[in-house]
Amino acid sequence: MTTFDSLGLANRFQVKLDGATNIDLGFWSTVGGLDVTWGLCEYRAGDSGNSRLYYPGSTKYSDIVLTRAACAQSQTVQDWLSQGSLSLQKWSGTIYLGNTETQAIMTWTLINVMPLKWAIEKFDASASKVAIETLTLAHEGFLKDDTKFNSALLAPGSVQASSTSAGFGDTSAGGGAARGTAGGAV
Repeated sequence: MTTFDSLGLANRFQVKLDGATNIDLGFWSTVGGLDVTWGLCEYRAGDSGNSRLYYPGSTKYSDIVLTRAACAQSQTVQDWLSQGSLSLQKWSGTIYLGNTETQAIMTWTLINVMPLKWAIEKFDASASKVAIETLTLAHEGFLKDDTKFNSALLAPGSVQASSTSAGFGDTSAGGGAARGTAGGAV
């Protein structure tokens, strides 16, 4: 049975970065780009007529776009951008989705985060609205998909892979830190 405490609320999330120092980028009003797509690899053996085998190809992640009203935490973002503006330092970042009690029920750990763009909308003395801050982040992914592909799986007669070979989702062959897991507190 699902309770309200186990539901992720789209308006309760926080973004933090881990690198040489830990930086809390705070709460944001929108987070976009938490998606992944796979290319399609098609294999057709010369003697199998029109029959084809399909395998997942390269993984592609969208850029993360964060928006919120400009606030005191905007200075933290500006400080982070200043310290790493021309640096090759890569960060890991975590997006926490919270429940009604602001406890994290789902997290996305972004690997090798790099800022692409920061903007604050233009100031207009005649408008009566809040200034919106936008931060765009590139990253190398949030899934645990860094295992190596076992090309022996493509060999004829090897449709059933042995349990000792490293195929898709096998973390024993060099997996990495768990990503996309639940837990932690907001």
